[in-house]
Amino acid sequence: MNTFSSKIPTVAAICFPESLKKLQAELDSVVGRDRMPTFDDECSLPYLVAFIKEVTRCVLLSYLSLLGVRR
Repeated sequence: MNTFSSKIPTVAAICFPESLKKLQAELDSVVGRDRMPTFDDECSLPYLVAFIKEVTRCVLLSYLSLLGVRR
């Protein structure tokens, strides 16, 4: 993974702190702070799933755009 695309989740969290707070609240309400989420929790964490999909989309788009620049 290139350096730029690996920083996209961090940049998203910095640019959208209210989204990060909402994500943390969802995790705390479903999972709590004493364990990590599992795939069994996925249906109860729609905001987390959407965040992961969006970050994955942005990483893919940044990678593809860098490939286009190199040609």
